[in-house]
Amino acid sequence: MFECIKNKKQIRWLLYGGLVSLVVGIVMTSVNDVPSDINDNAVLKQVTMLPGWLFFVMVVVFAPLMEEFAFRSWVIGKKWANYLSLVLTSGFMVSVFPSFWVLIVPVLLAINLFAFNKKPVIQMYIYVVLTSLLFSIAHKNNLDFHHYILAFPIYFGLALCLCWLGLRVRFGWCIVAHALYNFTLITLGGFTIATQEPVHLEGKTFKGELKQVSGLKNDNNKISDSLSTRVIDTRVPITQISKMLLGDEKEYKIELYPISYKFYDIDIKSKDTNAIDRKNIIRLLVDKKLIRIDTLKKEKIINIFEQ
Repeated sequence: MFECIKNKKQIRWLLYGGLVSLVVGIVMTSVNDVPSDINDNAVLKQVTMLPGWLFFVMVVVFAPLMEEFAFRSWVIGKKWANYLSLVLTSGFMVSVFPSFWVLIVPVLLAINLFAFNKKPVIQMYIYVVLTSLLFSIAHKNNLDFHHYILAFPIYFGLALCLCWLGLRVRFGWCIVAHALYNFTLITLGGFTIATQEPVHLEGKTFKGELKQVSGLKNDNNKISDSLSTRVIDTRVPITQISKMLLGDEKEYKIELYPISYKFYDIDIKSKDTNAIDRKNIIRLLVDKKLIRIDTLKKEKIINIFEQ
């Protein structure tokens, strides 16, 4: 911990400021209910590409470890930790934004490290603001630009709170708190625990159900993926169901609101020897308000509104 912090109350503004920023960000993202394009959301892409257990480890274990060492190892207050922060933060930003302008990051960190070496209070405040801004900027690729601007106060507020925790207690608690935050996000998004009731789907020629399952059960190598003309039996995230049924996934833009990481088992069988009419399944999903397809303007947009 920084020796310049003689009274722990002098950094309470980090906690208060962080909590206010978090609340502002949550309100902004809640009132601006604009669907998110899944092609611009890196986390949603990972959900569809990675096995469930690997996605969980990446989000809850690997990401907090990597990001905390990169952006907040300086809170340890040792000289080696300052150098480590300089190297890891610069490397992280370069890996996320491989462009010339990112070279300003190690320059700014080096100026703070050496120019304010004998002014630890000023150095600490610069670390807080600079690394919190960089942490927020580093998450830009997680969302499309519109949703990123709305969520920016959340990232910045989280960074301030984690800085307060590291300075107030220990650096290790930053990792724990970050992991719990990420775990809470994907759990509230429906990935970890299945909470939704099965949706019954029945038409003149088919019968079945759409059942939410834990994303931890998702394994791209072992999941049954039967898409015959008389049986549809597969496990997919909600963003893939409509594309799969339409059979024209490259032509449609998929938008989702709110952000959801839910997985579903879809099990439908034909009542006779005829092929399943997938358009009727789409109509049922539309009637149950799971999806909305924009056909009036012929923009080929699928809006998915989670219940």
